[in-house]
Amino acid sequence: MKRSTLMFGASAFAAVLALAGCSAPDNGGATGGEGCLPTSPQEIGEWCPGEGPLDIVVIQGTSEHSFYNTVGIGARDAGDELGVNVDVQGAAEFSPTAQASVINAVIESKPDAIIIALTSPTALDPQLEAAAEAGIMVFTVDNDTDNKDLRWTNVGTDHVQSGNVLAEVIAANVSDGEVGVLASSPGPLVERLRIEGFTEGIEGAGDGLTVLETQYCEGDAAKCNGVTNAIVTANADVKAIMAVGEQMGIGAGNAVRAAGLVGQVLVGSFDASPSQQRDLKDGTVQALVVQHPYQMGFEAISIVSQYLQGGSITSPLLDGEVSLADLPDPIYAEFDIAVSDAALCPDTLAVYCGTADDPKIVESLYVG
Repeated sequence: MKRSTLMFGASAFAAVLALAGCSAPDNGGATGGEGCLPTSPQEIGEWCPGEGPLDIVVIQGTSEHSFYNTVGIGARDAGDELGVNVDVQGAAEFSPTAQASVINAVIESKPDAIIIALTSPTALDPQLEAAAEAGIMVFTVDNDTDNKDLRWTNVGTDHVQSGNVLAEVIAANVSDGEVGVLASSPGPLVERLRIEGFTEGIEGAGDGLTVLETQYCEGDAAKCNGVTNAIVTANADVKAIMAVGEQMGIGAGNAVRAAGLVGQVLVGSFDASPSQQRDLKDGTVQALVVQHPYQMGFEAISIVSQYLQGGSITSPLLDGEVSLADLPDPIYAEFDIAVSDAALCPDTLAVYCGTADDPKIVESLYVG
């Protein structure tokens, strides 16, 4: 069926189906339903059930980061439990160009759905459109697109809130001075949101702390080491560094250790790779925002597979059963704060806070 390019939000799901002459699959999924579903809120393609188990591909931001590898482990485990064929792919380089090649190859394999952690909020839009046009359902995990009409929903962390929480931890332990901010580039949406939340949190904590201009290091730990060293060398009053992701956090920790500033410059970072866990345990890094990538991968597969089967959707990330038309956008997973010393946890913190040996923290640490 030739589809128009009219724009629809998720709340107009039923109207989209009616206009398309489709009906939601009658709980048959890929094994017997005859109804078709739009591939994204932007009506540019349709997905129709086929024979056999569902095929879902998870496309990582990069295959070289433990966060994305842990997402993949959760996704594969969900596939095994739910009887869904799950393939996890990703380029070694975190870049739109490298990821576009992966998406193009996945489109040729014609899975039922893709769940993609985008390396750019805008540059991969043509690939998302091409996937939808090819009859592939489109969802995102972690990094999202700015054009929400190109995918049904995003499963990820509340990045503004998590940035705000990390700011609360730092402000509770550093009363004055300057705070450096380390990011990969100005592009990734999640990094921008984390910085936004962090800056708001520091500014709301009072007049004692000042956030410096964000510095970029291309998501490369060695380059982030050098940039962190430049920050602390050029700004004698730097008392803390906030790193927005795994490689930035590793680089910041290495720089502070090499400069002999452990204990003098508090390092707070997102993610909890094995290397970051070691830095936390030896006190080089004082605080980590521990996302739940395993939960994201597992629940993304669960939600998408239920979506393709029609009917209602249940998940620990949702408030009870929801219909296809009422699927939330975005869907937030949990996150915690891991600290080098329990005394660093503010009493007012709204999320769980504990050391790297705390059982609740341990179950969310990254493994890949």
